[in-house]
Amino acid sequence: MPKLALVAEGAPGRSDVAVRMLSMGRTHPALAVTGSIALTLAARTPGTVLHDLVATEREDLLIDTPAGVIATVHGSRDGLPAVAVRRTARRIADALLALPEAATAAAAAAHAA
Repeated sequence: MPKLALVAEGAPGRSDVAVRMLSMGRTHPALAVTGSIALTLAARTPGTVLHDLVATEREDLLIDTPAGVIATVHGSRDGLPAVAVRRTARRIADALLALPEAATAAAAAAHAA
């Protein structure tokens, strides 16, 4: 299913472009990685609306979404356009699994065999 993105000038000092992605007829708080790649390629392709909107020619592109800023890097690989996406992960859970000593010893013996 095609996705539609609405773009506008980015916030000075924060981003190069502001994006609101529509999903199932509503704005989505985030942007899919594939969407950020497509938007970066469009921003770096002369003649596109996004290229005319984004005034920077830096390698990186800062895309502002309601969920935060996504940083992409445009370059080439083997003579073809390439885009890398910088992402951060946030911890959503911590766990501690306590194993009885007998089970730990049995697992170690099985692994050594």
